[in-house]
Amino acid sequence: MRTRGNSEQIGVVIGSLLEVDIGDERGAYFQLKVELKVSKPLRPGIPLKRKEGGEGWLDFKYERLASFCYGCGRMGHDLRLC
Repeated sequence: MRTRGNSEQIGVVIGSLLEVDIGDERGAYFQLKVELKVSKPLRPGIPLKRKEGGEGWLDFKYERLASFCYGCGRMGHDLRLC
């Protein structure tokens, strides 16, 4: 399910999609470069419907953030200070 099309759809849900990197041919990972509004909380992830039925969860990992709280999703402090 790690296809360019799926990753582009995820990027649009997060913010304004700028770039997609699928990684290798096995689709072991993908990275999205997305423009975000930092005044809004960042999403910790999104629910996904599985092909075999049911739902799963896709966790997001954010890179290069100075200070980010995974508790409330806001920038400017971390989880210890939330």
